[in-house]
Amino acid sequence: MARIELNYVDGLVFQEDEHRYFLNGKELSGVTGVITRQLYPNAFDGIPKKVLEASAEYGHHVHKILENWDKLWQKDDESVELQDYRSICREYGLVHEASEYLVTDFQNFASACDKVYRVSDDSVSIGDIKTVYGDLTKKANKDKLERCRVQLSLYRYMFLLVNPEMKVKDLFVIHLRCKERKNGTIDRIAKLIYVEPIPASTCKALLEAEVKGEQFVMPTRDTTAKEELIVDEGLIRQLLATKADVEEKLSDIKAKIFADMVALGQMNYSTPTGLKIVRKLDSIRKSFDVKGFTSSNPNLDLTPYWKESKVAGSLSIAV
Repeated sequence: MARIELNYVDGLVFQEDEHRYFLNGKELSGVTGVITRQLYPNAFDGIPKKVLEASAEYGHHVHKILENWDKLWQKDDESVELQDYRSICREYGLVHEASEYLVTDFQNFASACDKVYRVSDDSVSIGDIKTVYGDLTKKANKDKLERCRVQLSLYRYMFLLVNPEMKVKDLFVIHLRCKERKNGTIDRIAKLIYVEPIPASTCKALLEAEVKGEQFVMPTRDTTAKEELIVDEGLIRQLLATKADVEEKLSDIKAKIFADMVALGQMNYSTPTGLKIVRKLDSIRKSFDVKGFTSSNPNLDLTPYWKESKVAGSLSIAV
């Protein structure tokens, strides 16, 4: 398959200094304000303006460092956040495709996706860089991560409107932070956190409610149907390959130990740290041939002798 290039909407402009979006002269709304107004109106209550401004400034600074690296390979050796970002990219095999990629619904809304990563010739993953205080994987920060989920889902919704021929494989937050606390310790976070996408129908309904001036109520997780099965094929294949490699090495080690124990006439061995090794002698296993017995005794009802037990559902993966 030939590589599909990202589409860029003619006339779609982002004025970064004022954080305003325009499509052919018409001003559009960003989605972060929508999320706050519709779903989290009290998210920033009680937080001093000075703190919010400092947080925004820090986030902007980190975004620029990462953007300069991804676009221009300009390395900021003083940036711990960039070091952590590069490590995450290596660990997860992230291939940068675009930064601050503009998406829109072509009517009322637009946004800039922090990161778009190439997965294949016709699919990408979308990442959002966060530098906020507090580990987003902790229960206390559940709402913060949920806001990220909504934001990324809206990005995905508009990305697919702009690129209908493409697929979005994963959505994730890249949480980077390296700030000194008041007590002198360092608050350092470097995590990639996958989030489950909200269905396109829900994203559309949220934006429509904002346009109509209505209050939107987010469906609960239980009533939100998944649009498609999302499988991290690359990670699964990597783990299966690792599993096969480990099992092969362990099999070789066990075979050598077994041969050595046979040569020494040894049945048991314990290492100084408590690892116990037991050699089993050759034996004959007997089993009842139900099929053969039934064939020889066709008139005998075995129903009273069958035992039933529940077997939990399972998953099989073949490559």
